[in-house]
Amino acid sequence: MNTQNMIQSLSDAGRSIHVALDAAPRGTPCSACFHRRNCLPAALPDGEEATLARMYSGTVRVRKGGVLFESGSVPERVYVVHTGSFKSVMSMADGRQRIVAFHEPGDVMGLEGFSGFSRSDVVALEPSEACEIDLRALEDAAARVPALQRQLRRLMGASLVQAQQDQFAIGSMLVKERLARFLLNLSTKYRARGLAYDEFTLRMTREDIGDYLGFRLETVSRVFSELQHDGLIALNRRQVRIVDRAALAALLDPKFAMDWKPAVAPALRRDAAMHGWSGAIVGA
Repeated sequence: MNTQNMIQSLSDAGRSIHVALDAAPRGTPCSACFHRRNCLPAALPDGEEATLARMYSGTVRVRKGGVLFESGSVPERVYVVHTGSFKSVMSMADGRQRIVAFHEPGDVMGLEGFSGFSRSDVVALEPSEACEIDLRALEDAAARVPALQRQLRRLMGASLVQAQQDQFAIGSMLVKERLARFLLNLSTKYRARGLAYDEFTLRMTREDIGDYLGFRLETVSRVFSELQHDGLIALNRRQVRIVDRAALAALLDPKFAMDWKPAVAPALRRDAAMHGWSGAIVGA
């Protein structure tokens, strides 16, 4: 993929979105990045600067609504969100679409590229930046650096767990349970990354949240209002504050509620920080 002044086109329900993607100057600014401890370079031992330089291809800036990569494309890179946020959208031939994931700073996108092709369109929710990691260089480095190989396995395993839990939630949970789980997942991810976790801004619209969770916009608004009325959360537009974490977790089956206990084993917290929160069973 050539990111220099690239123009990509995505057919979205019959219309084309044309977006310019501009590559930032090449370099390896990883040492100064806040997200380094959650990112792929964190698994590289000291003295592997040359390996990092081979892996890092640059930083891509994507406008709101812009397409980072498309479903069916043959991937050459994986991406790490540096700033902003993205969503992964799967589409059917008849035009139906479903958001299957959201990606925020520190999240790795495009690992399905190891299978040979991408399975979703990745679209920017806002003006965003993503670091490009050369797929072949990453694969070569993982073959000789056991820690990097383990980290890739954790990422892929966590992605599988997230997909399984999402499928269960959409098929079996009540709408209030789904939204509670969604908010607690975000909170847990932010805490694992050293960010504010009891009060945060939702980067996605309520319509996007409903699409991801499998219910209508009106239902999203109603359930948010119910959670606020019950004193579990406080809302100010997209700003969410978790007021009663225990009560929010209590809406869920105990098997899921245990994921958000206030205390968590240090080993699990380190593991979450290493590969990022993506839905595996990690405490708050």
